[in-house]
Amino acid sequence: MKFLRPVAILVLGALMTGIVCAAVGATVYPDMRSLQLASIGLLIGTVAGLILFAPLAAGEATRPGFIVRHAGRLDRWSAFLLAMGLGYWLFDSMGEFGGVAALTIIFICAGVRVYLANGIRQTGA
Repeated sequence: MKFLRPVAILVLGALMTGIVCAAVGATVYPDMRSLQLASIGLLIGTVAGLILFAPLAAGEATRPGFIVRHAGRLDRWSAFLLAMGLGYWLFDSMGEFGGVAALTIIFICAGVRVYLANGIRQTGA
């Protein structure tokens, strides 16, 4: 089976996410059936697709030996940090910027987990 290249994963994933987001928006909200609002839905979906597929494409493009060898240990710590970020987000009481900081921690840790998953898959651990 032939795998997709990292650039194809990033571009096709982002475009498909944008198309689906625009189609769902036009289906759910009849007001979004104008060209201007549909293009906004396409743009928002494409940006969300880039955020979702960038760690996967980066993990496929770069597989350093350190990550491949130590993916199991790093995977545990990234899971711990992700759980801490989610807990902090749920019990946020730090004012107006606490939620933004918690979401930043969550997105970074989720990206690291996707990156490490490629190292674990490659070693078979």
